[in-house]
Amino acid sequence: MSSVTAVVRKTKQPKNGYLPIKSFEVYSMYKPINRNNENVHPSLVGLAVDYLFRLNNKEVSQSLFFVALEGANILDNHNVFNGIENNNQFEYVKSLIDSLNNDLSDLDIIKVIEIASYDPAYRAGVQNYTPFQSMIEKSGFVNKITLNNIRFMVTKMIQYFQDENKIIETGSTFTGGYGDNIQTGDCDFLSKDTLWDLKVSKYEPKKEDSLQLLIYYVLGYERCRKISFEHIKYLGIYNQSIGKVYKLEIAKIDKDLIGYVDDQLIQ
Repeated sequence: MSSVTAVVRKTKQPKNGYLPIKSFEVYSMYKPINRNNENVHPSLVGLAVDYLFRLNNKEVSQSLFFVALEGANILDNHNVFNGIENNNQFEYVKSLIDSLNNDLSDLDIIKVIEIASYDPAYRAGVQNYTPFQSMIEKSGFVNKITLNNIRFMVTKMIQYFQDENKIIETGSTFTGGYGDNIQTGDCDFLSKDTLWDLKVSKYEPKKEDSLQLLIYYVLGYERCRKISFEHIKYLGIYNQSIGKVYKLEIAKIDKDLIGYVDDQLIQ
C-alpha cells in the first residue's frame, strides 16, 4: 500500500514545488536551538516530540501509541516465524506505556523515545527497525543535551497551541478518501482553523513538506468531507527546532492545483 509520504517522494515537482514554501507567511518564535550534540537520531527525536506533545493533550492511553504497539506486534510475529526467542516486544512496549507519568521528566522522555523506536517496524517494515539500545550503544544512555532539547521543543509547542491555537484533533486518517495511488496516511494536528504538520528538522521546510500537507487537506476536505476540516482556512508547518511557524491561506491556493492533487496524485 502506498502512503502519502511515498507518493510525495516519487512526485516530480517544479524547481520551487507546486506549493512553494516562499508563498507561506513566516513567523519567528525564538532562535534555532543547537542540535549538533544530540545522541539520538533526528527522526526518533521528532517522533518523541510528537508523542510527548500528544500526551499533554490527552491522558496516557494505548491508542495514542497504536503505531508503536503495532510495530512491536509485527516484530514479535517476525521473530516467531524466524525462530527467534525474543518475541515479547508487544508486552514490553505496553509496560513502558503503563509506567508513564505523563510529564516531561528525563525518565518519561527516555521511555517515550524507546516506545517511538518501534514505529518504523510498522511504517517501513522490520528491516527498518533498530533496537533502542543499539541507537545509543556508544554512550549507553540518552545524553542531557538531547533530553533538554526535547523538553524545550515540547514546552514551546504546548505554549503555542494554547487558547486560540488549541488542538482539536490529532492523527486524522482518511478512510473512504484514499484512492488508487494513496491508501494510507495520517496528518499531525488540526487546530480551530489550521491543518498542521510538525517538523523538528534543523533545516527550513521543503517543497515535499508543503505538498504532503496539501494532500492531507484534499483527503480530509475534498475526499472525506470531514466535519473537522470544514473550518480549516490555513495550512501550517510548525518547526520547533528552528523556532518558526509557516502558514498559508488555503483560499490563495490555485484550484487547479487542488484538482491535480485530487485527480492525479490521489486518484
